[in-house]
Amino acid sequence: MKTKDLTQMTLWLAITIVLAYMPVLPVPFLPVPIVIQNMVFMVMGAFLGAKKGFLTALLYLLIYATGILGKGGLAVFLSASGGYLFSYPFAVLAVGYFVERYWEQLSDLKLLLILIGFGVIFINLSGALFMVYYLHLGNLLPVLMSCLVYLPGDVIKAILAFFLFKRLKNFSLLAK
Repeated sequence: MKTKDLTQMTLWLAITIVLAYMPVLPVPFLPVPIVIQNMVFMVMGAFLGAKKGFLTALLYLLIYATGILGKGGLAVFLSASGGYLFSYPFAVLAVGYFVERYWEQLSDLKLLLILIGFGVIFINLSGALFMVYYLHLGNLLPVLMSCLVYLPGDVIKAILAFFLFKRLKNFSLLAK
């Protein structure tokens, strides 16, 4: 990897760590709060690409798992939030892959659909499935219905990620 790659990966890692300290918005009837990080992971995948984005997201989770940030720790991965956390690197991988694949003909609509598909739907489905397992629920439908609470905010975050990436696109590791 080049110095530019490592610098940009470190920058996105730092941004993600700083935003981990942003206040969360608790949801009264669900054990998982609303956070800003999923927006960062959407942009990270689009900006760094699949491989470098995946490695950066994975490194963030490893740091978070150590508890060295004063929050996190392994217990969080085995809580109701675990599915969301585990989905982040794979969402980054998918966003990065499709942005790389369609870079030359990446229309605004394609980018927005990629961000919503993997940054919103994939993350929420992964989180809901893990929540069903964690809460020992036999029926997935109530959890999926309750996760609809996250969708409006996550779509807004995807739209913000879209505009942020559009501004940063020329500095991306994918830019030729």
